[in-house]
Amino acid sequence: MTIQSIKQGFICTLAAISVMSPFGIASAQESADDQYRIAAGYYSRGEWPEAIDAFDKLIRQHPASERATTARFFQGEAYVQQMNYQAAFKTFHEYLKIAKDSKYKTRACFRRAEAAFFSQSPRESIKWLKQFCDNYERNEHTPFVLAYLGQSYLKNKQYDQSISTFEKCLKDYPNSTLARKNWLGLARALQNVNKNDRAADAYRKLIDADTPDPDALIGLGHLYFRNRDFNKAQQYYQEFLETQPGHVQSTNITYWLGRSQMAQSNWTAAAKTLSSIAASQVPEPLGSSIFFDASVCWFQLGEFDRTDRLLRQLRDQWEKSQWADDALSLLVESASRNGHHEKVKTLARDFQQLYPSNPLLPRVLQTLGRSQYETQNFAESKRVFRDLLDRLKQNKIENSLRKNENAWRYLMAASQIGLREYDGSIQQLSQIKLAQPDTSFAATISLAKATANIGAKNYAVAAQAYEQYLKLKPAGAYAGQALSDLSVVYGKNKQFDKAISTFERLEQIEADPEMLKSAALSVADYALEQKKYDLAQRAYQTLVDQTDSPNTRAGGLAGLFWVHHRQRQFAKSEKFVQALMKNHGKFADTAKVVLANAKHKINRVDKFSSDNEQIQSATELLRWVMQHHSGTEVDGLATIELAVLLRKSNQPEAALKHLEKFLADQPTHASVDAAHYEMAWIYLEQNKSSDAASHFETIVRQYKKSPFRYDALFRSAKIAFDGGDLEMAEKLAHELDNLKPADKTLADHALQLRGQSLLLSKKYALAQSALTLLLRRTDNHKIRRSAAFYLADSIAGPQVQKSTETEKSYQRFLTTQKGFNPDARKLIPYVDLRVCQKLAERGQFQLAQKIAEKTQARFKDFEKQYELDFIIGRSLANNAKFEAARKRYQAVVSSSAGGNSETAAKAQWMIGETYFHQELFAEALAAYYKVDSLFSFKQWRAAALLQAGKCQERLENLTQARTLYRQVMTLLPKSTYAKQAETRLSQISKHAKANKTRIR
Repeated sequence: MTIQSIKQGFICTLAAISVMSPFGIASAQESADDQYRIAAGYYSRGEWPEAIDAFDKLIRQHPASERATTARFFQGEAYVQQMNYQAAFKTFHEYLKIAKDSKYKTRACFRRAEAAFFSQSPRESIKWLKQFCDNYERNEHTPFVLAYLGQSYLKNKQYDQSISTFEKCLKDYPNSTLARKNWLGLARALQNVNKNDRAADAYRKLIDADTPDPDALIGLGHLYFRNRDFNKAQQYYQEFLETQPGHVQSTNITYWLGRSQMAQSNWTAAAKTLSSIAASQVPEPLGSSIFFDASVCWFQLGEFDRTDRLLRQLRDQWEKSQWADDALSLLVESASRNGHHEKVKTLARDFQQLYPSNPLLPRVLQTLGRSQYETQNFAESKRVFRDLLDRLKQNKIENSLRKNENAWRYLMAASQIGLREYDGSIQQLSQIKLAQPDTSFAATISLAKATANIGAKNYAVAAQAYEQYLKLKPAGAYAGQALSDLSVVYGKNKQFDKAISTFERLEQIEADPEMLKSAALSVADYALEQKKYDLAQRAYQTLVDQTDSPNTRAGGLAGLFWVHHRQRQFAKSEKFVQALMKNHGKFADTAKVVLANAKHKINRVDKFSSDNEQIQSATELLRWVMQHHSGTEVDGLATIELAVLLRKSNQPEAALKHLEKFLADQPTHASVDAAHYEMAWIYLEQNKSSDAASHFETIVRQYKKSPFRYDALFRSAKIAFDGGDLEMAEKLAHELDNLKPADKTLADHALQLRGQSLLLSKKYALAQSALTLLLRRTDNHKIRRSAAFYLADSIAGPQVQKSTETEKSYQRFLTTQKGFNPDARKLIPYVDLRVCQKLAERGQFQLAQKIAEKTQARFKDFEKQYELDFIIGRSLANNAKFEAARKRYQAVVSSSAGGNSETAAKAQWMIGETYFHQELFAEALAAYYKVDSLFSFKQWRAAALLQAGKCQERLENLTQARTLYRQVMTLLPKSTYAKQAETRLSQISKHAKANKTRIR
């Protein structure tokens, strides 16, 4: 930078020196003066090259002359005027080496520093500028040096030093001619240390005036742009353009205005702004940048034709520009968005040929792959994405693009789904790792996984993927389809409860009818099976309403029939029968519905029924099935039901003939087993067990997949049991149990029958094992009670004569109890009780007492505790422990659970018996009287009165004894007690006659 005032001063000084040539100097000196005058003349006229040459000649010819030193200074000034700062710096530097006390020294120091600023690196310029400031603290040149120093610090990124230097300069020299530059420099330095508010204030110092500084407006615009305050950035860009028309920076600032609008996604405004300056005469690199960004805006607006025109113009005008590859890449994307898929292939091929190693190539290939995928060219899209993944694996893709790996794997997997390569698709999807999942992309991946796994029939995995998708996108665009497919998947995976809940979720949204229909198909039958009739009705109604398919509609009508039929709403179900027979007569489910309706009518027919209308209606329905579905399975079932109807209308012989003809005419029919089954039951009703067994046996041995086989096997076992063939009964029951029929109750009956057969066959250990198993596994309360009863008999029945054998048997039972469920455990004390009762009956009181006491301790809440107390009391009494026995008997009588039971009556009677055995007749008498007064059981009252009479005899109260015996005879006149009482009365009378005593 030159300083005009200093320049003019130096020219005047030089002119004055040139005329002060003293006389009498040697010729050599005069020669130096002459040369000096010539050089000064050039200098004063501003002829800088000539002046420089003249001064250089003087210096070379007269190096020791004083003129040479001065000439060197002005030669430097001439270089400054030419802006040859590098030569100026060298010249002033040499001058300062030789000019020790020259009056130009200060100026030369300034010029050297100034020249360094303009010609050398910021670091070098700082050195010389600081040196000047250190040597000359305040000088006329100081404001310029400080300004240069601040700029040098700024260029050298020493922002804090730059800020302090500019602030000092502005404070000390506020009116400096370089104040504008200082404010701009200060603003930029502050901006670089993120002190944006102060930077903005510095810029505003230059725009508060009447004529805003253009650089300050630009600076503020860029400051706010970088800080993403695009509204303010646009404000200052607009102000610049309005206040600086025709400015050299107008095109550039218009471009930045457009960029700020792009940053706000204001594509319309940005497109107009950038298009207004999109002209071929705009120089590079701005020209191509404008065209490219304008094309991006039109692309975002979906104006693909405009996009293409701008991009092609860019490529034609600036073929080698920085945006050429981006332009071709965007052309590919634009063609894809415009649906020009053939153009995509052509442009992508061009890009690959022109830029085979360009980092944008993966994006181009991705667009190509997407385009081919959209046109369902799955093989080509798969090839493209395989190429991308191979490049990634071979490290032929830069790191910044590796983030696209997941997208490429997804698109390749989607292509493989299109090619039905489901396993390959699943493999690709499994390699997608989302460290920080993007919800939208993660949902897309889940949807793809679901689709691929459905194709591979991995329904459980597919269900998980659908649930994940719905968790991520519960209201997404594909939510309805996902719910529909999920319901179907759950149905295929037999998870019908989940299928139902999914269907209900689908009902809550406005789903496409086809989606709703698919889901309804998956849940309707199961909802019916689970007696969820409201849901089943909605699902079947959906099939009726949402389809044009006759078969689907017929299925819906059939389903609605079953919904009402199973709820015994027969009047409502009837209309669906008629609709199906009228419009869907050939439909298989129609036959099943008609048959079910006929069976309902048959069930209402009792034997010897006179309801001829009901019989006739059922017959007509069965005949309809047999006519319209002849030769089918349902035809056979109708035949069987017709036989049932004949049997129920008291025509068993006709039914048998009907079935025999069916078996003879159609021996391979699918319903032959059902015919045998019905015939067996007809024979059972006629008490022809052997004939029934024959037909049951036929089912068991010849029709092993028959639904009647298990029941036929059980009936065969029951016939054998009832006929006394215990070995065959046990064998058949065991065979049935081993087959593990789905009907658990039937299996339990079989096991019980086996246990009974073994028990009656005196195979007590095997019986105990079978009945223990039954008690442990059955859920049927009635069967469980029977099992407990028979189990006790197998442990302590009449077959066991020794206590040791009984105890071993009981110990086996204790061992097996560990596997009992809570319900089975409740019956353990009942088994114990019956075992104790059996032992007591045989007189094995000691073991009975032992088991009873342990049972009481283990099952404190057992409702029959009083029964155990009674058994313990008997055992104690048997061992002559009468007092202890009486306490147990009294516990029975006082029991809240058993105080009014027959056991309590027996216990009270036994209290009397203990006193009687101790010959405590008065106490015994009181105990016997309580039996008569407290209980209503005649047997025990009679027994008590009989014993009370005996006590009165012992107490010699014969009159009272006679009265008591007569009460016994009146209470139970035909009982053994009455006979004993009669005998005692006779004895009393004989005794009285013999002794001639009067009975009192």
